Parts: sequence; C-alpha cells; structure tokens
Amino acid sequence: MGHTNWVTSGAFNSNTTKVASGSNDKTIKIWDINTGKEVQSFTGVGAAKGILFNPKGTTVAAGSHDGKLRVLDLNSGRMIQY
Repeated sequence: MGHTNWVTSGAFNSNTTKVASGSNDKTIKIWDINTGKEVQSFTGVGAAKGILFNPKGTTVAAGSHDGKLRVLDLNSGRMIQY
C-alpha cells in the first residue's frame, strides 16, 4: 500500500535487491526492487531519521525522532532490539 505520510529515510541492501524506507507514519517498509512491491512492514518504530542494512541484508537498524534505535530482523519479521 505504501506510506501514509512523508518518507524521511531510505537505504538499499548490499546487493541492491531491496530498499528500506522510513516514514513519519511511524513505519519502516521493505520493498523488492525488481517488482516494486512491499515485502515487509514494521509498525510502531517512530518517525525514522536514518536506516541502514547490515552487510548480509538480514537486519535493518533505524534511528528515530523519539531518540531510540531499533534493530529489525528481516528473517523473523520482529523487532529484536530498541
């Protein structure tokens, strides 16, 4: 569906098959570059100021306006640290 507010950050994974986007709607979404489709969505993460994939592309770190850092596990679909 996409974000419902301004996109404030984004990052490509190391092999450029996915992109993560963070928004003022307090979601982080993972997109497939080839299809343009959303493949994962994380809610309740604050308005993301910065996003970074780990080198293997299995986790995403996101810093937000609320001053918290969250680590999102893409394999399990869970927030593993905040």
